[in-house]
Amino acid sequence: MRPLFLLILSLLSISPSTYAQAMNEQQILALFMQQNLALMAAKSQVDMATAQVVIAKALTNPTVSLSVAGLGEVRGWGASYWDQPFNNNLSVSQLIETAGKRQLRIEGADIGLSAQSLLFTDLVRSLKRDLLNAYYAVVMNQRRVRIYDEILVQLNGMLTANALRWKAGDISETEFRRIELEVFKAKTDVEQAHLDLDLSRQQLNEMLAHGLQWESLTVNDDFPTRQLPCLKQQQLLDRALAQRADVQAAALAVQQQDTQLRFAEVLKVPDVLVGAQYVHDASAVVRDSAGIGLSVSVPLWHQYQGEVDQARASKRGAEVAFEQLKKQAQTQVSLSFAQFQQKKQVLQRFDQDVISRAKQVRESSVLAYQQGAISLLALLDAENNYRNTMLSYTQALYDQTAAWFNLMYAMGEEGK
Repeated sequence: MRPLFLLILSLLSISPSTYAQAMNEQQILALFMQQNLALMAAKSQVDMATAQVVIAKALTNPTVSLSVAGLGEVRGWGASYWDQPFNNNLSVSQLIETAGKRQLRIEGADIGLSAQSLLFTDLVRSLKRDLLNAYYAVVMNQRRVRIYDEILVQLNGMLTANALRWKAGDISETEFRRIELEVFKAKTDVEQAHLDLDLSRQQLNEMLAHGLQWESLTVNDDFPTRQLPCLKQQQLLDRALAQRADVQAAALAVQQQDTQLRFAEVLKVPDVLVGAQYVHDASAVVRDSAGIGLSVSVPLWHQYQGEVDQARASKRGAEVAFEQLKKQAQTQVSLSFAQFQQKKQVLQRFDQDVISRAKQVRESSVLAYQQGAISLLALLDAENNYRNTMLSYTQALYDQTAAWFNLMYAMGEEGK
């Protein structure tokens, strides 16, 4: 929580004018944290848990009572009130909790506050993952737009050059119409790519909740390299169980229910009501007297067995939920680890072999077509292959990034 808090403070000065420039990952996160409604609602839960701690620590207020009897026996208005034959009764009582009930309440409230703070941390991680996935969807769509724009420029150049050749009779009308068809398809692809980019920008802008114009929202056009720590899968599983906030919160929920059970078991130990009384009666032989008293409730009929059974059942439920969450966390780590490894291998294949070959095939096809060694259809096939390869590469970059965020979320880390 502290690094995230420092990040928010350092970037809190980001204003809507920031949208005029390409934003990076940290700036997007800072804007997101400034006024997120889900986080505000979760923060209210933490505030409520804090209030429960204050309530648990508060002592029971004493009871003070004053009664006056014999008001009809006034002897005369000239006499002082203290000499009137009134029966003045002043009493003070204080409830004293026994068997450590107050300490158990405080312990349970403290545990509840810690658990709620951990749940808030887990919500921050979850929202950050969703936000960054949306952020890199914009990055991916920006790249897709550039790829389609590049292909359209290339095809328009081919159309212009081959229009002259068609008029000169160097190519057939069928070949020329094929180029026209490819240009029309490329224009449709460009329009769809821009639409996808606009939709991803709108989604990201809605998550930021700043009410700004999504048309001006641009982000840095890069996918950072993600490297796993040198740990085996079992070590990743152990780390996840040790540091995931939701798992820690579930463990605290078991402790809290255990505290509630111990509290229910001591409810049958009666509390003590201590009282002190002072009586002033001017008509009595002894005008002033005082006394003390104790009172307890006798657990004769209601021995709180239902409360104990209920607390025991709640503890069992919390234990089951804790075990289920641990297994769920282990499954998430295993699946996300396998997915990241697979996406990383795909991306490495693109980087090491596929991209360079696609570019070589494209360049050699253009040269071969200019020299008359291949047909126009073969050139168009090479162009389409290059386009599909670059689009698949862009998708692979996004898939690896999304798989990284899922793995970091499963492990309970920030994913930087």
